[in-house]
Amino acid sequence: MYSNYLGKAIGRLLADLRLFGFPSNQIHGIGFSLGSQMLGYAGNTYFDITLEKLWRITAIDPAGPCFSNSLIVEQIRSGAADYVEVYHCNAGGLGTTSVLADVDFFLNDGKVQPNCHVGFIPGFGESDAARCSHKACIRYWAYTVTHPGTYLAWACDSYKDFSDGVCAANQVTIAGYSNPGNASGVFYASTETYGVI
Repeated sequence: MYSNYLGKAIGRLLADLRLFGFPSNQIHGIGFSLGSQMLGYAGNTYFDITLEKLWRITAIDPAGPCFSNSLIVEQIRSGAADYVEVYHCNAGGLGTTSVLADVDFFLNDGKVQPNCHVGFIPGFGESDAARCSHKACIRYWAYTVTHPGTYLAWACDSYKDFSDGVCAANQVTIAGYSNPGNASGVFYASTETYGVI
């Protein structure tokens, strides 16, 4: 896999941009799937060159295959930027199950998204359902760019507790583009509440 080489190249490119006046505290890296994992290498490389951290990294459903069983230093993680946020939509499928960042958002159950059903016959349609759930993360996050504050997320230990209302009194933050960047831990949000499925 070449994700480490590509990620390091991105880090060097961003370090070059800094020389042209782009300050570290205004660089926001956004990646999807394998691109999310590359941003871990990019953030570390950027720091090695500049001794400054990127402002923020948003990792949208970071790739799981080939990464879930790898060392933590080979994945996107807390510390790769001043603030790292991860959005999970297909954990255990095409996305990682690992809790990696300053804040990890599990949208719906974080595994299978609404309207991304496996089908009636086991073994058939599972890859389509995984792709559907994986891609849904992009749609959800992109929606928040023009609809700020859409997804409220609650700190919670499990999706079951979240869906049963056990976490209703817990810390609340905003998931997506307008995430204020001051929450840490594991949060759950529902996209169905807002009609975005």
